[in-house]
Amino acid sequence: MSGLEAAAGRTAATVAGKIVGRLGQERQHRVLRDVVRAAVPSQVADDFVAALDGRQAEALNRYLASPDFEEVALQLALWRLLRDRTTQDIEPTLREEVRLGLRHAVGLARERLTTGADVVFDALRVAVEGSVRHVDRSRIDQVTATSAAHLAANAAGNTRLLARVGSLATFHAFAERLRAQVARAHAEIRLPHLGVSRSVPYHLLYVEPALSGLEDLALPGRRSVVLGDPGAGKSTLVAKLAWEIASDPAGRVPFLLVLRDFTTSLREGGRTLVSYLESLCGDPYNLTPPPDAVKYLLRNGRAVVLLDGVDELVDPAVRQRFARLVESFTDLYPLVPIVVTARKIGYETAALDPRAFRTGLIEKFDGDRVRRYVLCWFALDSSTPEHERTQLAHAFLGESAAVSELRSNPLLLALLCAMFSSEHYLPANLAQVYEKCALLLFEQWDRMRGLPMPTRFESYLRGAVGYLAWRQLTAENSGAAWSRGRIVGMLTEYLERKGFDPEESATRFVDFCTGRPWVLSDTGIDRSEPQYGFTHRTFLEFFAADHLVRTNRTAEPLWAALRPMLLTGAGGLVPQIALQLYDQKHEDGGSELLRLIAAEDQFSVTWFAAHSLRYAQPNPTAVRSVVEAAVRLAVRHTVESRFHYWRPWDVVYFKARDDTPLETLVFDSSAANRAVVLKSISAELASGRYDQPVADWLRTSLRLPGEVVRPQPWATVLFGAADLSPLVEEFGPHALYLSFWSGRDQVPSLAERVLMGRPMGLDPKLLLNAPLPWIPGDRWWGELLTATPSPLVVKEHRPLSFLVALPYLESGMTFKAHPTVGRHWGYLLGEARKAAVDVDLRGMALPGEFRDFLRAWSRGEVSVITPVTGAERPYRSRRRG
Repeated sequence: MSGLEAAAGRTAATVAGKIVGRLGQERQHRVLRDVVRAAVPSQVADDFVAALDGRQAEALNRYLASPDFEEVALQLALWRLLRDRTTQDIEPTLREEVRLGLRHAVGLARERLTTGADVVFDALRVAVEGSVRHVDRSRIDQVTATSAAHLAANAAGNTRLLARVGSLATFHAFAERLRAQVARAHAEIRLPHLGVSRSVPYHLLYVEPALSGLEDLALPGRRSVVLGDPGAGKSTLVAKLAWEIASDPAGRVPFLLVLRDFTTSLREGGRTLVSYLESLCGDPYNLTPPPDAVKYLLRNGRAVVLLDGVDELVDPAVRQRFARLVESFTDLYPLVPIVVTARKIGYETAALDPRAFRTGLIEKFDGDRVRRYVLCWFALDSSTPEHERTQLAHAFLGESAAVSELRSNPLLLALLCAMFSSEHYLPANLAQVYEKCALLLFEQWDRMRGLPMPTRFESYLRGAVGYLAWRQLTAENSGAAWSRGRIVGMLTEYLERKGFDPEESATRFVDFCTGRPWVLSDTGIDRSEPQYGFTHRTFLEFFAADHLVRTNRTAEPLWAALRPMLLTGAGGLVPQIALQLYDQKHEDGGSELLRLIAAEDQFSVTWFAAHSLRYAQPNPTAVRSVVEAAVRLAVRHTVESRFHYWRPWDVVYFKARDDTPLETLVFDSSAANRAVVLKSISAELASGRYDQPVADWLRTSLRLPGEVVRPQPWATVLFGAADLSPLVEEFGPHALYLSFWSGRDQVPSLAERVLMGRPMGLDPKLLLNAPLPWIPGDRWWGELLTATPSPLVVKEHRPLSFLVALPYLESGMTFKAHPTVGRHWGYLLGEARKAAVDVDLRGMALPGEFRDFLRAWSRGEVSVITPVTGAERPYRSRRRG
């Protein structure tokens, strides 16, 4: 035998494992390799291989193990698994890809290329067919599955690229140089200290965070959005991922794009994402990519794209443009892994398409992760004698338990470690952490070491840093580094107004601040001039908030400055820190500011006020103002509108978005505020000023202490009544497909219970007569599919089971069905469903109206799901108009 079948089988097994992810991969590989059999006439394969000289045979083996060949196999496997038979056949295009790949890799004569391509591709095709028979389609990542629609275009584009390229050697050499540059640039993690900043290898300090809802970020076709709080470690996560990919012998190239560096260009538009990746090669890696090199890497399984910091694109219009740019990129390069990071708050203003991107959270550090990080941090703390480091680490762990919320954030944990190391002191809230760092940096650190301060403007250092932070935050390219000359010029104007010798003072200011870990850091050289920026955006936001509080002496102008930030989501932590600082510096200042905030009738503002009660302790009057604002927002929504609400990273069932501030008050208020909050909510809902059914619903759903409210009749149905007919009559069929969480467990939807054979008393004619579509949009529906807790099982051959199954089948979901029904109904897609339905219906004694409806659905004349674009339209039942 030629050995081609074994090589093709290994590749097919590998890509099948990548399609289904890490879960069960090893077991899958063993099964797949056992079923690979000879694919082509052995004599043809043997003759082809026998004719190769030693150099060509070795080159062929390298090609069969290359990412290029694996990419062809992956496209073929996905197309076999997920194709709609109405789409074009991509096998001829993939065969041509193999021919061109052999031309570049092996150097075969022209007359032998076609034979070689046929031999290799036929071996791969049969190996893939044997492999995918053992892949459970229901385990294929939904985001990966969406890429199948663009496989043909991708393959055609790659054949055109390979045909016009003379040699791939230049591309491969460039990729290796770029990999080396990326690995060198991201090989270490910074160990911050108050006054010292050094870097260490990851294994000495880095603690892997938990990612909720995400795994295998770099698998082909995976597109992931990593959301998290400020300082949660998102940028460190992708930097380490870039280093791992660049260091991996697999040969892929990570393209890590820090988005704040491209704000101006994104605002102007007119550029492709590929052009940004090409620019990245030059800055910061000082490499010029050969023409088509980046496109080659993207189309041949050799690239991973990492997009860091969507939240630093402050302008909502720029975020929207960026989202559309990335989505169109995924159509052109469907199998390129993409990882996007963003802050959780504000992401929904320009979310990436949830059908194309999985979204998950980077979790806070739990106790074990905190402990590991602290022990590593203090072991590296050169300012503490070596024999005292372990003892100091344990002392920190004990004392920091009182601020567990702060230390669960990796950035704040690093700051607390540095603070405890230098002063054995821990602040109580966020603003105090940053303020203490500022005081240590500007007023104590150099004095402690006997170093001179810039005496003539010492008292204005903090104000100058705040002014610089505010100017950088509100600049067109928000948060981007500035040249030394620009900073000196800006500070010259500021200090001149203070009566100093401006140019000398500004120059000394930059010299003093440069290199301090959370003030100004040198971010590189552009046109031979150093560039300086804040090391972390969180510190930029702290000093900007400090500037606002110092320059707005009363609550009214301070609120006027904060209001646009809350309405647009562009301020990050500035409003939160400003509220805390203002409360520290003015008696009852937080209460005064919160009363102004609560008077604003906007969701983002009200949510901020409610969230503030986690860390602020205003007077009872201010608390009641916040409660009243949250209730006013929630009662706008009728009971029936609360069946579902979409958020990009979550689906909340039976709630409206505007309930969120009220829920935040109930479940997240601090212990000091909780009693007043609960008492105020109960009093407000019982005041008689609001629609009674809505008030009762809120009191029931919030489970306020001491409240005993009789549920509405439809709620009783949802929570277990036997007869579903009143529910469908009242709200329409979509209510059957909703699910909800009870504690840690997801309760199956009513539709699932019907398909599991539980008697629900639903008249199937209600579904036949209901207005179409039953499911008003796929934005929440697609997310619901991924949350379904268990495979569905059709227990009985009855019209109701067939009707209830239609939305699942139309969406492409697969499930284990009753053997005599599931042969066809479990995998009906595209035109395949028509023949299958006809076969089943001929053997079923169904009334004519059901038979007609199902046949119309199988022909695509009836749809029970319709897509919704833009803002979600609320569902209106036919009974209520």
